[in-house]
Amino acid sequence: MVIFERLTFDSSRYISYYTFTCLMRAIRVNITDNIIDVYWNTLNAPNKEIGLDLKQFNELLFNLNFDLRERIADQTMIQKTCPSIYNSKPSRMIIDFVDTE
Repeated sequence: MVIFERLTFDSSRYISYYTFTCLMRAIRVNITDNIIDVYWNTLNAPNKEIGLDLKQFNELLFNLNFDLRERIADQTMIQKTCPSIYNSKPSRMIIDFVDTE
């Protein structure tokens, strides 16, 4: 694979973690460091010093077909805008009552 050979450093047959992060930022402009680490961990290559081999690089290309997004906090609008009302004692009693179906 020509692309893989061009991305490897000094013919080591591995793509470094730095090159991996640059590649991910080029592919997905608004990607966060957390998502980059998730893609890295899906490749079963947690060792950032060694890098990715050809098999893992092909797996990365497959994994890029799936869009990963960070989970947004599970807060309601009232929690964000009026936390003092949401966390008041009457409000908490209602929330506890509803949660204990």
